[in-house]
Amino acid sequence: MSASDSNGAAGGPLVPPTTAAMTGAEVFADEGGVLGLRAYGTEVLHRFPPAPWSELVVGSGTAARIPVAHETVSRRHAVIVRAGRDGEAFAVQDAGSKNGTYCEGERRADSFVLRPGQWIAFGRVHFSVYSEATEAVRKRLQRFLGYSAQYARAVDELHYAITHRRHIALVMPPSEESADSALVPSGAAPSLVRLVHEVVPGGTAPLVEVVARKEQIESEQAQQDVYQRARGGTLVIAAKCWPRNPATLRALLTERRPSVRVVLVSPRGEDVDTLLGRELRNHAVVGEVPTMEERGALETEMAIEQASAEYGRPLGLSWDPFNADELRRVWGSPEELEAFVRRAVRVKLLPKYADAAKLEGVSEPALSRWIKRSAIVVGRKR
Repeated sequence: MSASDSNGAAGGPLVPPTTAAMTGAEVFADEGGVLGLRAYGTEVLHRFPPAPWSELVVGSGTAARIPVAHETVSRRHAVIVRAGRDGEAFAVQDAGSKNGTYCEGERRADSFVLRPGQWIAFGRVHFSVYSEATEAVRKRLQRFLGYSAQYARAVDELHYAITHRRHIALVMPPSEESADSALVPSGAAPSLVRLVHEVVPGGTAPLVEVVARKEQIESEQAQQDVYQRARGGTLVIAAKCWPRNPATLRALLTERRPSVRVVLVSPRGEDVDTLLGRELRNHAVVGEVPTMEERGALETEMAIEQASAEYGRPLGLSWDPFNADELRRVWGSPEELEAFVRRAVRVKLLPKYADAAKLEGVSEPALSRWIKRSAIVVGRKR
């Protein structure tokens, strides 16, 4: 349980939950039980204590076990009780509050069961219902957007957008590219886009990319065709490929429950609001990705630690293969840092350069040049 003087943050997701294409509870339905509540836009966690207990009071009064100091929150605003046959579930009941208790944007006077990924609110103070699965997604987002408190709101907004299958505009920092250093396999979606897609709708759903000028979708028919190709999945469009007249695409994407989620990838300086248009912008969340240099040295160290753990475990790694000094110099975008760490894990762990090159989708000579430029100590390879 968080400290008694910790408060929830006023405000909530940018997109009204009642217009969402789906809810977080649908995404995490089979991903383990509820652990507690996370205050929106903060790092404040209210973890439910182990049994036995009969109720947890949510409110602004001194007796509240989940204290929320805000003018729209009553002293005894709501109660959380154990539910289900085994008592492992939790339910919320409004306690006659003046400003109401909400679940996914709907005011609820009745009791409702908490499910991982839900957004709830007491008055105007919003919380997400968290579990191990929801926190795992959030940690991956932090690697791109930032770990410290100043980035918490941006992380929560994008987390909400992903789990509620909202449209997303990613404003990316500048990135240096060279022909033979390809940090990700040719044609692969950037790591952050992959994360968005893999969480919802899932890795087996269509992932359609429109990222080259020659693939621009200018005509009405082309917009309909690309929408059909991406049906049930994710449509990634680079800002430079956004159609000059996107009326057809906008109409398809603003249906009540669109079957395609669009991710617009834009460089800084582009007018994203104008590209999306008013109606589509109201259905989308815009996330700006900072550079590692903007985030600072401590953030870089935390990102390295997270990335090495994520990419080491799938390769059977039980120890840290990195010399942190090798990686501190990486001051590009979070994309570059993630790709650098992933490649470094593979190069250090796999017995042959050929194996690492195959996984990375590059030639052995290109990988060798990258290793030499990066000054990574890899040891002797067979």
